[in-house]
Amino acid sequence: MEYIALDVHKRYTWARVENSHGDRVTEQRVLHQRGAIQAFMQQWTAGSPVAVETVGNWYWVVDEIEAGGGQPQLVNARLAKLMSGSVNKSDRLDAKGLNRLQRAGTLPTVWIPSGVVRDARELPRTRMVFSGQRTQLKNRVLSTVGKYGLVIEGVSDAFGKRGRQLLSTLVPQLPPQPQQAVTCLLTQLDQVEATLLLLERQMRAVFAPCPRRPGSRRCRGWALSWPSSSGRRSGRWRASLAPRRWPVTAGWCRVSTRVAARCALVRSAAM
Repeated sequence: MEYIALDVHKRYTWARVENSHGDRVTEQRVLHQRGAIQAFMQQWTAGSPVAVETVGNWYWVVDEIEAGGGQPQLVNARLAKLMSGSVNKSDRLDAKGLNRLQRAGTLPTVWIPSGVVRDARELPRTRMVFSGQRTQLKNRVLSTVGKYGLVIEGVSDAFGKRGRQLLSTLVPQLPPQPQQAVTCLLTQLDQVEATLLLLERQMRAVFAPCPRRPGSRRCRGWALSWPSSSGRRSGRWRASLAPRRWPVTAGWCRVSTRVAARCALVRSAAM
């Protein structure tokens, strides 16, 4: 068995291989292209541990390691740097430090989700992006309308059904350029909200039921969040779990196993 460390960059990976005695077997640069890391891994003993730091493009690297017969170890990059005690930083020193921690058995590894879970995580991450854009668009609309002394009154949600009706009566009162700007913002807002509904529908299909990782007390998944914390404390949050209320929930959040079990019971009772 060999100890393999990969210092992954955007266009290449610096690979270092050591034996169980700490002697360097090889050290080389592997250019990033499909199958290159897999071919490099196939040269060594199957099941050898392979350390990879938590960089932005580790998904495909882990897939190639597994395809090549290696055992990937995802490493907390910050903790690994502190534990290695290396002041200077280079590709050679980083890979050598990972090998040293591997042999000592102190490599600060983190959990590697399966490929299915990694792919599914892109849905809530993308939803977070569009949710932020929705907030920006709404704030921009209200800011533009407020500059000219126009206020949407009598509604709690300025972008609800009644709020949009009142907003449509205020937009013609704006000067030509701000009126065009607000119209473009509202058009973009409608597209973002339609995309959010599509993502949420897909998330319900992908993340239900929520699988539990063996040996963990946390539920590795997502659940619909409650409308408000006050409603949760008073017990009114149970009504928000009914199917008819799902489209108006606040968002998605991680939940513990105990909360996930309670949600399942309430949802089954509501159905």
